Amino acid sequence: MKIQHATAIAAALTMMCGTPALAQTTRQTKVDHDTKVHDGVATATTKVTTTSKRKTHRPKKILGVKVGHKTVEHKTVRESSVSSDGDRSVKVKTSH
Repeated sequence: MKIQHATAIAAALTMMCGTPALAQTTRQTKVDHDTKVHDGVATATTKVTTTSKRKTHRPKKILGVKVGHKTVEHKTVRESSVSSDGDRSVKVKTSH
């Protein structure tokens, strides 16, 4: 019985260590506010930057040696401006 338990534990550890790591996603949001006055017109600008990073399942290799996983980054910048004379503008930039 003891050999069977040891074999089962060894098999379980091998399966746990042999499976690939799940893709981990990190999300970060940064908000910047700015107010400026030019020629008597006040403009309030809000800039929202959203960044998403995740590891891929492809290994990162340097000189043929595996040193980790490659990462994919998606970045979205949304800039909205409102001025005191009624002008509004929204700009959205997306990068991969």
